[in-house]
Amino acid sequence: MVEYRPNSARLATALRLGLDSIRVHKLRSFLTLLGVIIGVASVVLVGAAIEGLGVYAQESTAKAFGTDSFLIAQIASAGRLTRKEFSEKLKRNKRIRAVDADYLRITTGEQVLYSPYRQRTGDVKSGETLFEAASILGVSSSLPEIRDITLTDGRFFTAYEKRTRQAVPVWAVVTGFVVSVAIGVFFGVWPAVKASRLDPVDALRYE
Repeated sequence: MVEYRPNSARLATALRLGLDSIRVHKLRSFLTLLGVIIGVASVVLVGAAIEGLGVYAQESTAKAFGTDSFLIAQIASAGRLTRKEFSEKLKRNKRIRAVDADYLRITTGEQVLYSPYRQRTGDVKSGETLFEAASILGVSSSLPEIRDITLTDGRFFTAYEKRTRQAVPVWAVVTGFVVSVAIGVFFGVWPAVKASRLDPVDALRYE
């Protein structure tokens, strides 16, 4: 004959047996609990690390290139192009000029910021340190408003300085050089000529 027990009685019995098992096997219960805690914590930490890495990558990219910035170039990235493919792209893609950037700036007004730049490779020396094959960029003053650029020394030319710039003619450079040489030669040679014409005795007397 089977005795019928309500669900509450069976639940209480199971709970009592479980507590008795925990009291009897304390070490096993502790290790089981520790394993569950470590497993859950590992899942939470990995998930948080992945989410944090994604946010960091998004913020770093936004700071470096801007959230709504685009790069326009004759060849934006050479990648794994062969020399033939690279030369074909150079022939097909028109070279971007400064007047193209001016046209875009006039067309869009102040709605879009433009920062034309040119890049070349060269050796740069700072004090006793020489940087070989360094990438040298010439940019405009609007680049810090587009990308997160930090200057350790110096500053950018302002838009006003760019608008009011004046080209230095070649004749002015040549004239300045000639005048400098003439002044140096005159004030160096003329006293020497006068001194050579003096009598040594009179020269020592005046000295």
